[in-house]
Amino acid sequence: MTILKDMNELNWVEVCALDDITPNTGVAALVEDQQIALFRVGHEKRVYALSNQDPFSKAFVISRGILGDLQGERVVASPIYKQHFSLATGRCLEDKDQKLLVFPSKIENGKVWISPTPQKTYITNNGTSQEKMKLVLVGNGLAGMRCLEDLLDMAPDRYEITVIG
Repeated sequence: MTILKDMNELNWVEVCALDDITPNTGVAALVEDQQIALFRVGHEKRVYALSNQDPFSKAFVISRGILGDLQGERVVASPIYKQHFSLATGRCLEDKDQKLLVFPSKIENGKVWISPTPQKTYITNNGTSQEKMKLVLVGNGLAGMRCLEDLLDMAPDRYEITVIG
């Protein structure tokens, strides 16, 4: 069975017009008794759909999160504890045991359609298989050192760092 055939067999619910979602923001929708967070990145003709419940706080607030990009992956930061979740896979970047459900979405005739059946997602960016990026800091002043401390706190094994003083 092909992915296209699977998508056509899903139950689809019309949620809103694409233009109802302000670019670079999220909104919440109730689809068959499930709260789903919808995100529109820029003026793309695409919508990401994730479960709206933060797995850490159990509050329904993901739609109020801040959109961003971490290491080339589009993410939403939870407004409660600031964990980052992939818009594509729903995985939590800080805690590999946590994730959000991802729902299929499509745009037809300017309308957003969501399937209330979560889809399987595949992790495409495993931190363990990545080789370290090289980072060179020129100067060893307070601001540069503080920046390095923050980078090491966020991703201690991500960079091979050289400081030129």
